[in-house]
Amino acid sequence: MLKKYIPSFVFCAGLLFLSGSAVADTQRSAMISCPKIPEAEARLKCFDLAAEKYAREMNGMQRKETKANASQKKAATFGQGYLKTSPDPKVRKAQERGTETELNKIEYTVIKSQYSPHKKFILYMQNGQVWQQKDGGRIPLPKGNFKVIIKKGALGGYNIILPTRRSVIKVKRVR
Repeated sequence: MLKKYIPSFVFCAGLLFLSGSAVADTQRSAMISCPKIPEAEARLKCFDLAAEKYAREMNGMQRKETKANASQKKAATFGQGYLKTSPDPKVRKAQERGTETELNKIEYTVIKSQYSPHKKFILYMQNGQVWQQKDGGRIPLPKGNFKVIIKKGALGGYNIILPTRRSVIKVKRVR
């Protein structure tokens, strides 16, 4: 049983070794050339530059996600929790871990709106999301682009607040 895992382990270890050796080669070449400089001040400057270059390379390898990127990611996945869940338990567990957000409401700009044959509105947001009305009859929508607020509702649902109507309307995310 272990025999089938040994080649993949060796391959991963080789990749880790090679990725670390690329940084080590540039660092090593900079460090080797510095001691050959006879003047103390110039030699010190050489070592300082090598250390600075090494720090830049390490920062490039270990970039962390900024708060702005995290908030954009949360906004893009808002309301997406129920769209497509996998029947495979392992994949579904990974999806559930990835969709945990702390957002309770978000504001979007609507770029296009239309009505379905059942007189329920469909809103196309600026970021590509599509939301559809779940219940109720035809509700008048403003012309052109307008802003809406989508809030989390009870039992995993979502509610929308339109500028023309101050009550909440149940919606679901289509895309």
